[in-house]
Amino acid sequence: MVEIGENIKKLRKAKRMTQKEVANQLNVTPQTISKWERNISYPDLDMLVRLSQLFHISTDALLGNTKPTFFASLFSKKKRGKTMEKVPATPSTIQTDKLSSSEKQIMIFSVSSWITEGELQTQRLQLKLQKYFTVQRQPIAVEMYSLSKVAEKAPAADLILLTPEAQFALKELQEAVPHTPILLLSSQEYGLLPIEQIAEKSLQAML
Repeated sequence: MVEIGENIKKLRKAKRMTQKEVANQLNVTPQTISKWERNISYPDLDMLVRLSQLFHISTDALLGNTKPTFFASLFSKKKRGKTMEKVPATPSTIQTDKLSSSEKQIMIFSVSSWITEGELQTQRLQLKLQKYFTVQRQPIAVEMYSLSKVAEKAPAADLILLTPEAQFALKELQEAVPHTPILLLSSQEYGLLPIEQIAEKSLQAML
């Protein structure tokens, strides 16, 4: 979270809001906002979600994650492939290539991306699952999208998680990505978020 304080400050100023105005929106004190902006303390998970909604950006952007898009990654891989044709393979380049090719993408699809209490829960799921894989040193990126993005995003997924309210779209997803495993979250899993259990099921589904 090295960049988050500066990001909050920039976003607040871009919206021409004072620390007090942001604090009122989040039901915290102006001193809390000041500490966040100076990286003295950090917002918790729920506050990250509320900040992302207030500033109309993704939680990844708020945290300073600048992961390239699928198409940018694809172009980069093609470009790297052409370069590798000219450069002899060495143990280090082989190891790097293995690490890159082993990276997985889990996509969580829900009805929409913003505002409702259900979508707050989906963002909590995404953040907690990503944190779990990061701590476990698993090269897995966890992203969330609304069902309107299925055609655009789903083909790049190694695994799709469907929230309970989005499971009416199961057939559509199976037709769009017939070879991609789809994991259906139960209402209990979605409500309680047993992250270790969901993570293990996700890993098993990708084997």
